[in-house]
Amino acid sequence: MVLLALSMREDVALAVVMMGLVLLVYMRNAPDYRRVVRRCIGVIVLGGAWYAITTKLVLPYFNDGKQPFYITYFYGNYGHNAFEIGRTIASYPNRVVSDAVQHDRLQFYKQLGWPLGWMPLASPLGLLMALPQMLASVIGLSPYARMIKYQYTSVMIAPLMISAIHGGHRLWQLPKAKVLLPVWLLLCAFTTNVAWSPSPLAEAANYQVWSQPSRRNDSLRKALTYIPGDASVSASYQLLPHLSHRTEIYDWPNPFTPAVWGNDDCDHLPDPRTIDYVILDRSQIGTGNQQLFEAMMKPDGPFKAVFQDDNVVVAHRVGTSDEVDVRPQASSCQALELRHKG
Repeated sequence: MVLLALSMREDVALAVVMMGLVLLVYMRNAPDYRRVVRRCIGVIVLGGAWYAITTKLVLPYFNDGKQPFYITYFYGNYGHNAFEIGRTIASYPNRVVSDAVQHDRLQFYKQLGWPLGWMPLASPLGLLMALPQMLASVIGLSPYARMIKYQYTSVMIAPLMISAIHGGHRLWQLPKAKVLLPVWLLLCAFTTNVAWSPSPLAEAANYQVWSQPSRRNDSLRKALTYIPGDASVSASYQLLPHLSHRTEIYDWPNPFTPAVWGNDDCDHLPDPRTIDYVILDRSQIGTGNQQLFEAMMKPDGPFKAVFQDDNVVVAHRVGTSDEVDVRPQASSCQALELRHKG
């Protein structure tokens, strides 16, 4: 099972390392503790070695010899590589504490703890297995890593459940716990399912589908009909699946400026002049890209609207300009290069 878990994601290896440490403590009273120690050390070494192999050899081999993009993209505020990030955490623990008590982090802890009635806190040893991924979620720049509906919590779920089981067992020994504890857990489970989960208990009638009907969808569907099947397109991200059956499709504002592009650099970023159409949800243009969009659409700009309304705009290339096709990419790529050097 450990090998199967390690094959899923590279950061599972850190949880495996912590599992070995936790078992060293948890099984300290075992009659054959020497055997336990040998096995736990083997697990720790396996997890550490696998993490080193995947991050230093496997991922760089398939990634142009570079470290994973998320190191700088998600954790660039702490350092440019794993060593720098670890050094910053150790040298400036106040930064970690400051990040850990921000409002979205506190909300994240509540959404992890309340469904289990906070039982994991009664047996905190097992929570150490969730510590690496929790730390990554707390200090990272991605807000999605702190939302329970995304995959980032997957490595934390097993340690939370293990700690909840052991915590519940510990509290079960207290007087009156056999009456109060089941009631408490049922109340927490019911309340949090109503509040947060895609469940029949929730208020939403169409709980099985996260995307709800919207009058805007009619505009978006109509706009998509204006895009030829063989055109090169830059589009708002939620429209990409509808346009993916083509050779060139880019998540706006790529390739005009790099955004979540490859290794957070400009390697292999195409010439913007290859883009034939842009189709943009007006609510997803972004304040940082508004100037670029306005330069595209001005009377003498390189794009002309073929369909637009209050929700969406579709524009076809009619020319080119340095203001749109050269300077934005050049300046943003230069900024990325300077950031990596710094």
